[in-house]
Amino acid sequence: MNAERLEHLKKHMHLLDIDVENGIIKNRKPTKNNNGYYLINMKSKQFCVHEIIAVAGGLNILNKTVNHKNGIKTDNRISNLETITKGQNTKHAHKNGLRDNRKIRGSKNGRSKLNEKDVREIKRLLAEGKMKQTDIAKMYNVKRQRITLIKIGRSWAHVK
Repeated sequence: MNAERLEHLKKHMHLLDIDVENGIIKNRKPTKNNNGYYLINMKSKQFCVHEIIAVAGGLNILNKTVNHKNGIKTDNRISNLETITKGQNTKHAHKNGLRDNRKIRGSKNGRSKLNEKDVREIKRLLAEGKMKQTDIAKMYNVKRQRITLIKIGRSWAHVK
């Protein structure tokens, strides 16, 4: 967490009834975000419950990431939290099967504007060389950079 967010959190933590041992905030009802973490709104900023518990439990989270040791994002007990670097957190997630980027490739990514059929057609158009990348991008309502990434194999490389 960066210094500004951490300062805001510390300044307003007195508003919360925090049970550090059990990892809950008694006087607020958290919402769950799309990634499965519980969130609390506090004075116009949103904080993950595990960040609040970590600070209340005495962990130094400045420029660190709060990790759930057991991989369960809703288990915010202080005994399950630790501070690590972002890189260490990514390694932990991959090692424990919490993040597998292969599962969210292509059209399985809910934010993708393209599907595998579109990409095959884009690759065919690029191979023919008759259309500009800008025109192909307009056809598929994506940015030209996306077409370039497809062309050089940095995006949608799994589609042949």
